[in-house]
Amino acid sequence: MNESDNQQGLLAEQFLIDEMTTNHDAYDAMMKIKHWKFIKRVPGIGSQILAEAGKHIHNTFFSFVPASTILSETGADDSVSIN
Repeated sequence: MNESDNQQGLLAEQFLIDEMTTNHDAYDAMMKIKHWKFIKRVPGIGSQILAEAGKHIHNTFFSFVPASTILSETGADDSVSIN
């Protein structure tokens, strides 16, 4: 077996791994959507859960995080030391 055959085999394996990962992620996403659709139909509880989820999303995505925190967590900021 020459080097180009080996390289082609590695690329084929990587493609299959990536495809399996994508298929698994798509399946997980579909199940989460079905789960949320089911929860929305539950009387009383559905609206409460959606309100809590909306509050959590708002608090998560729209809260201020200093750049120094992000840089120190990623290791890009050498001036901040983490003990």
